[in-house]
Amino acid sequence: MIRTLLLMLGVFLAACAVYYAHWVLIRRRLVTIVPDRAYQSGAMSAPRLIRCARRLGIATVVDFRGVSEPRFADEARALAQTDIRYIHLPVGREPQPEDVRRFVTLMAEERSAGRRVLLHCKDGEGRSIYFAAVYRIEFEGWTPRQAWQGASRLPPLFRFVSWLCPPAGRFSPRNPKTPLILGYRRVGAPDGSPPVRSGVDPAA
Repeated sequence: MIRTLLLMLGVFLAACAVYYAHWVLIRRRLVTIVPDRAYQSGAMSAPRLIRCARRLGIATVVDFRGVSEPRFADEARALAQTDIRYIHLPVGREPQPEDVRRFVTLMAEERSAGRRVLLHCKDGEGRSIYFAAVYRIEFEGWTPRQAWQGASRLPPLFRFVSWLCPPAGRFSPRNPKTPLILGYRRVGAPDGSPPVRSGVDPAA
């Protein structure tokens, strides 16, 4: 009986490892910020990015990588051959107020045009998560603490882990982006429109 249980546990853990590796290496940490509206991920190869955008109906890709980061130019060239908009918004490891203002202005325009957006940085576990939190505060009515709690670096099927252990997958208190999120003050859309509640509550 014990050997059977250990075998089942081993199979389960192996399956979890394969799933997580696939999410990181193949899906590039792709997660939904707001269904049918905004997504986040790490950088992908150009063919995979185009397939992902087609599948999700993404019209605009926002790239937070700097000009010196790998394959930056490859992605820009590849998307220029498609109908998918490519917007380069280079951001350092610690986003500055001007970066945030540019992002909020950009996202207000994308929302007004009804375009689905993919936000990505190099690995999908830093800048893209930070700006997903900004998006939720600015446009979905989340509080900074809710946005920080919702800024998970776990794949969808592992979200239960954060219920059992809330800090799991979240930016740690020592991460420089944590105080930026928790101390965030809403910039507001350029047209002055208030945020709209999405109905999503990370504490639920």
